[in-house]
Amino acid sequence: ALAINANIIKSIRIMESSEVAADFHPRRNVIDKTYEYHINMAKIIFPTDRMYRHNVNHALDIEAMKKAAKFIEGRHDFTSFCSAKTDKEDKVRTVFQIDIEEAPRNGIIIRVRGDGFLYNMVRIIAGTLVKVGEGKIKPEEIPDIIEKKDRKHLGTTLPANGLFLMGIRYKEDNV
Repeated sequence: ALAINANIIKSIRIMESSEVAADFHPRRNVIDKTYEYHINMAKIIFPTDRMYRHNVNHALDIEAMKKAAKFIEGRHDFTSFCSAKTDKEDKVRTVFQIDIEEAPRNGIIIRVRGDGFLYNMVRIIAGTLVKVGEGKIKPEEIPDIIEKKDRKHLGTTLPANGLFLMGIRYKEDNV
């Protein structure tokens, strides 16, 4: 890991490495992935937060967001939650869990764990939850939005500056 870290950009860090089986594939052998999306709700933004948090500049209804998140969890066709640029035919994915928690300096973290994600899916989920937190989408509307398979009914795709890949778990027989 030290040798790799010395030769890659400083914004990416290898925390651990290990030998894997010869037939290991980094996409096909995934159990789950966890992403976090960081949001700032304060009117005053710390300089470092600009790079690592999306700023909404107002309070969000976190309880409504948590309620909406429960409707997103599960196995669904996530056509509504992917970019038009996606090249995937099969848009069925499983979101195992979505947690929303408060973060220091008037922030929140949306943590999404699933078996795989479509292009921009986590950023669209976060954008939709922000719209719920703003009262522009009711939590109870989420199942209907998923069923419609139409991107125009959801929140915006939030910018990448708040998104972090936190971990990937692999099947142990391939690692």
